[in-house]
Amino acid sequence: MELIYWTMITAVNTLRNNPTNSTVVAKTLSQYISLISNSNSTLNQTYKLTANEIDTYLANITNINLIINTTDSILVAQQLNQRGNVMVLGASFTRGIGGQVINTANTDNITNSFSSAAAIISNQSITGVMSLNMLIIDKPTTYKDLDKSSDRFLASSVIVVALHRDDSASTPTNISLYFQVLNEYDPNRVAQYYCSFYDTTSSKWNESGCTIPKNNTAFNRYECSCN
Repeated sequence: MELIYWTMITAVNTLRNNPTNSTVVAKTLSQYISLISNSNSTLNQTYKLTANEIDTYLANITNINLIINTTDSILVAQQLNQRGNVMVLGASFTRGIGGQVINTANTDNITNSFSSAAAIISNQSITGVMSLNMLIIDKPTTYKDLDKSSDRFLASSVIVVALHRDDSASTPTNISLYFQVLNEYDPNRVAQYYCSFYDTTSSKWNESGCTIPKNNTAFNRYECSCN
């Protein structure tokens, strides 16, 4: 078996041992995404992280400021300074290049660029948020065949978000999403696209609370918001 296979098994075992060091969790999760994105091996399902596990490991990253940027994903973990002049709001990713943190100072520059995927938390939704974790996965191998209950298919990169709020905060979360249809998922026909989140309770994609995406032809992408 190729070395990448064994390295992936090591990464999965490391995460499933529930390390308490957030830096270890973040670096290992990013490493796993790169490994599975570039592996040609048929991996035993036992050594593939589920969507639920990826959600959990991202949420478990706390009390650090960290950005891990590769050509396969960007992982951002930032403690938010509510009184700062520049506040982190999300992240973007461009295929073949990598990702970038989005903040209150560069939002317009990012939204006026050809990103493969991006997510921006609204300023109002940041109220009471102590830290923001975001993972954008360029090639969402884990998510491709999650829901076979309909004739819908994944068409874009996947964005995973975890917000840690102050216990007293109850502000709803509104997030703006920007997606390009990836070449490998392009249906080559007229298609209806939806912005959805993966409901780990029902194990299905769910577009509740999300707007119908609008096609921005200037940047070859679809744009929507979810709350």
